[in-house]
Amino acid sequence: MDWCEETGQFKAVSDPVSVRHQMTAVHRAVLEAHGPVLRFDQPVIGQGRRSDVPVVVNLFGTAERVAAGLGVSIDGLGDLGAFLAALRAPTPPDGLRDALSRWPMLKAALATRPKLVGSAPVQSVVQKGAEVDLSTLPVQTHRPGDAGPLITWPVVVTRPHASEPDNVGSHNAGAYRVQVLDQNRLLS
Repeated sequence: MDWCEETGQFKAVSDPVSVRHQMTAVHRAVLEAHGPVLRFDQPVIGQGRRSDVPVVVNLFGTAERVAAGLGVSIDGLGDLGAFLAALRAPTPPDGLRDALSRWPMLKAALATRPKLVGSAPVQSVVQKGAEVDLSTLPVQTHRPGDAGPLITWPVVVTRPHASEPDNVGSHNAGAYRVQVLDQNRLLS
């Protein structure tokens, strides 16, 4: 976000904008125009209430911002893509020299292993008996006919049925759209 602001690719929207259809329409127009990242400071949620949580859209709306987010220049996107493809389907090394030349790839692969930690900055303490209230979040209903509000880039962590929670090697993390069903239930 700081990079976007420093490079003139950021705009704060102070006017109230509804999360039901209106915000998506604004975002789509800005995306098609290769426009800036937008931060909606006063998202309007159910029954005209304003959420205290701002909404950021169009963060990866241009190749330049995708490259910056991945820490490479725009010219380096192709090389990064080739590197990631090689990580996904590596070929056996052809001798010691070839194996040593692949050290950066091996190091990157080893860095992606799951790590089991006792606590993490993203964890928070929730008071016993406290209820989650998803209705306070500015979740967009993108188009008429959508079944309901959709969270579009959540990281959903799943594990096989009847597997042990501590067996993190069997977990899967994926980005799926998630529908808000009510104040404390989601459907993926």
